Amino acid sequence: HLRGQARTEIFIEPLAPSVSPGALTVDKGGTASFTVAFGQGAGRATSADITVADGGIASVNQTQVATPGSVTVTGLAAGTTDITVVFNDTASTSVTVSVTVRPVAPTWPSGSRLTASDVTRTGAALTWTAAQDVTAVTGYKLYQDGAEIATVAGDVYSRTVTGLSPATG
Repeated sequence: HLRGQARTEIFIEPLAPSVSPGALTVDKGGTASFTVAFGQGAGRATSADITVADGGIASVNQTQVATPGSVTVTGLAAGTTDITVVFNDTASTSVTVSVTVRPVAPTWPSGSRLTASDVTRTGAALTWTAAQDVTAVTGYKLYQDGAEIATVAGDVYSRTVTGLSPATG
């Protein structure tokens, strides 16, 4: 039984510059990472430049890497984009990482309510609790009997609806 022994992580550098994995899936607002390896021998890379094809879909925590290691990707909006890693090795190796950002549906916080006030025979004022989203709620759709009757911006939490009919029955 050994005491006080430090834990050592071992990283084996591949022969050629590379990136692993070649594809990532991340939730909107979440993060994932890929590993950049510079390779071995005389032709090894000493740095790499990183470019995101569509910066509106994903971002990276660094655009230039000077030591092998992890690059963190943040999902900004649902969609797919490519991240290109260009090494400065003798072959100018270029590797593409495909990134898919999955949408994450907003949620209603515990205790959320929809309240109707100023109720008349043909209308009512509706007020609701704001939904929560990892980036931002962009809008709310109001439905009556399964049909959309209005859309409001994500920072609007009330709407007066008209054209209602009293229940008959």
